[in-house]
Amino acid sequence: MKTVKILLFILFWPYALMYWGIRWCLAHPEETKQAYRSVADRIYRYPKWIAAAGVVAGAAVAIGNAINGQPQNIVGGVILAVVVVAVVAVIRWLEHSRIASEIAARADTQHAAYLQDDDIGTYGAEGRPQL
Repeated sequence: MKTVKILLFILFWPYALMYWGIRWCLAHPEETKQAYRSVADRIYRYPKWIAAAGVVAGAAVAIGNAINGQPQNIVGGVILAVVVVAVVAVIRWLEHSRIASEIAARADTQHAAYLQDDDIGTYGAEGRPQL
């Protein structure tokens, strides 16, 4: 009996979570935008955990379809897992691009200041080579 409860939890927790999320959004429309922002922030902070949850959800869908005798729908669970991992990879890539562009912008600002003979810079004016 304990094994059945564990399997039911593994198979149905994504659906319970989706139901709770949709129900909460309908009950609190004024807070939904902040909730979306909070979820996006967690995706940025914990992409590996989100990808793992997506793979688990996809596996749950695939296993559920196999148990229900719908082997043609197993592909749906596999696609779900692949899509979640791809989305997390794209989000990480965009975040790294944003960080790299911020660093490049600071470097360009410091370089322009150096060319105008200003003493600011990442390492300060000490030990600066003369032009």
